[in-house]
Amino acid sequence: MYARAKGTWLKRSHLWKTRVFGSSLERESLRSSEDRDSDFYKYIFFLGSKVSFLQLPHVEFYGYDIKFHSNYTLKNCKNTCLKQCNCYGFQYKFDKVHGFYNIFTKSLLFNGYLSSHFLDSMYIKLPKALLSFYTMPIQEFELNCLCLVSLQLDRTYRKPKENGTLQFKIWFATTIGGVEIICICFVLCFLFKTRQDSSAITESYLKVATGFRKFTYNELKKITCNFAEEIGRGGSGVVYKGVLSDHQIAAIKLLNEANRGEEEFLAEVSTIRRVNHMNLIEILGYCLEGKHRILVYEYMERRSSAKNLTSNTLDWEKRFYIAIGSAKGLTYLHDECLEWVLHCDVKPQNIL
Repeated sequence: MYARAKGTWLKRSHLWKTRVFGSSLERESLRSSEDRDSDFYKYIFFLGSKVSFLQLPHVEFYGYDIKFHSNYTLKNCKNTCLKQCNCYGFQYKFDKVHGFYNIFTKSLLFNGYLSSHFLDSMYIKLPKALLSFYTMPIQEFELNCLCLVSLQLDRTYRKPKENGTLQFKIWFATTIGGVEIICICFVLCFLFKTRQDSSAITESYLKVATGFRKFTYNELKKITCNFAEEIGRGGSGVVYKGVLSDHQIAAIKLLNEANRGEEEFLAEVSTIRRVNHMNLIEILGYCLEGKHRILVYEYMERRSSAKNLTSNTLDWEKRFYIAIGSAKGLTYLHDECLEWVLHCDVKPQNIL
């Protein structure tokens, strides 16, 4: 395993191996299981005086530091590494801040790189017999990109072969998508038209069921000029004056009982429809929208009899006629109507 030459111990060259991969240099450890014999330890005994260091300028190995020493000369660095059996080299760096050199002893040589911008050196511990193989000069190089050479490449591109199957799939998917969009449009139009027809049918049904026209709240706001002219007020609501689309003057009554249900309100309107007497005011329509409950009556130009009864404009004959008409109306509500109605608020203000 070892050969003795000129009083020195030389290890066979195949046991000392160095490998260069790109910019990294790795050295195999001597402490392998195959070399653990007496000759190996004898070789280690003489190793301190038979090795030297190979300088690698502009080379740095990162990591695997054994110890850091500050303000060391090159000789002290070499002696320190020789005393450490697991030291394979050291990084010799100059400290610009303090003006002296520092040493980083390495246990493994990994992550090495060569750069002209790195001004320090790496020293690797090798046998003196092998130093002659590694003392080749390192040539520094720089990339010169000033000379630009342009070369026009004559390339001929072949037209790709048309894929009939792919085109068929694209056209098929496009057609199916178009048909689906058309079907969706037809369905939306049908639903919209059906909804309008349903609204018209519902309105017609309500008109037949109640016998009156159904107004919207916006229509009544427009008819009354946003409920501007108030002509009466009572316990059940406020009455406003309005003009219908056929130029007929009407009395618009906003009911206070807005919390009553829709079915209850429609039932009351249907009951009023069946109440028809010459001494009762005719109802023209209603509004049932959200919380709004509104009735539309015919307008009596002479208004209520409250002011007329307290004035001297009426003689006793007219007063008697008003009393007889009021009595006939109440008699119809209480006795002659198909559905008896109790008028709980009989007063001159409600007699028109």
